[in-house]
Amino acid sequence: LELTATVQLESTNHLNYTPIASKSCNVFTITSLNDFKRIYSLINPQLFNYRKHFLIVSINYLPPAHIEQIFNLMWQKFILNANLIAYDSQDRLAVSTFFPFKAHACNDTRPVIVNYFENGEFINNTDHLTTDKLSDLQECPLRVVTSFRSEPFVIIENVQNETQFSGRDINLIQTLAKSLNFRTKFIVLEEKGFLLENGSSEGIFKYLSNGSADLALNDLWITRVRKIFFD
Repeated sequence: LELTATVQLESTNHLNYTPIASKSCNVFTITSLNDFKRIYSLINPQLFNYRKHFLIVSINYLPPAHIEQIFNLMWQKFILNANLIAYDSQDRLAVSTFFPFKAHACNDTRPVIVNYFENGEFINNTDHLTTDKLSDLQECPLRVVTSFRSEPFVIIENVQNETQFSGRDINLIQTLAKSLNFRTKFIVLEEKGFLLENGSSEGIFKYLSNGSADLALNDLWITRVRKIFFD
């Protein structure tokens, strides 16, 4: 069985602004960290499906600190399926990825070498390209932002000076937390806030867009504008 791929080459100077949700893998070729930062500025939900795979290929040697910065930037956009191919200090072509959910090391973006490419083939199997990084979150905390007046989805009560949460969405997040092994840290705001088409936001939308929260629970629904900025 031969592995084949259809490749569409696009320059960052003239990127094709069309929906590419059907693309299963995005490949970036770079020569330096600054190269990647230029590409990174173009990555947004309108152009790229964050759930698909991202492969970054460096023509030159990249120090581990630069690879970690690249993975850190990807993780800031919650892009998880990212691999990077570059020469290491011993002139070997190494394949790296990152695992943000580790016991006692949450949000870890340090590069982990998972394979080497020598003599036209990978040394190990290529399972690293499809590794499931979300089946066990190793009890890492997820920051959950919500607001008052979002019943029956989220009900917030003060019982003996202790904030207690209940409601439909709370039941859902508790079930997910048990299944995926993560903890929740709630952030409660006075108002739900808003999101405008130009990206301006307040409330829970601002918390999500600037990375202050990982997910939101509220009386929310899908809108055209929200689909532009959030997965």
